[in-house]
Amino acid sequence: MKKLIGILMILAAALSLSFSAVAADEEGQAIAIAKEAVAAKMKDGESARFRKVHVVDKYWVCGEVNGKNVYGAYAGFSHFHVSVYPGDTADNVSVTIEDDQPTRDFITRTCGKG
Repeated sequence: MKKLIGILMILAAALSLSFSAVAADEEGQAIAIAKEAVAAKMKDGESARFRKVHVVDKYWVCGEVNGKNVYGAYAGFSHFHVSVYPGDTADNVSVTIEDDQPTRDFITRTCGKG
């Protein structure tokens, strides 16, 4: 009986690890899609630098992005929010990049102060 309990505990631990690995992989995919979508909205997407990127409530990717302006200088970090659902690609997600106070307020409410 003790042997059976031990085997069941090992199986439960293994399943738990595999589920957390899947969740981490899904978060990584969501972040990659979000970064690609945000970069596509910028004047010089190849110059995009990201920081504080994280997933909130499973489907929202939040963070900050900095990119070059028309003069070739980095403009400063702006907050962003991307809604990424299963099956989404960078071409069909909703992207919000901070450009005024109401937008910043929306992102702060959705993503936290971050």
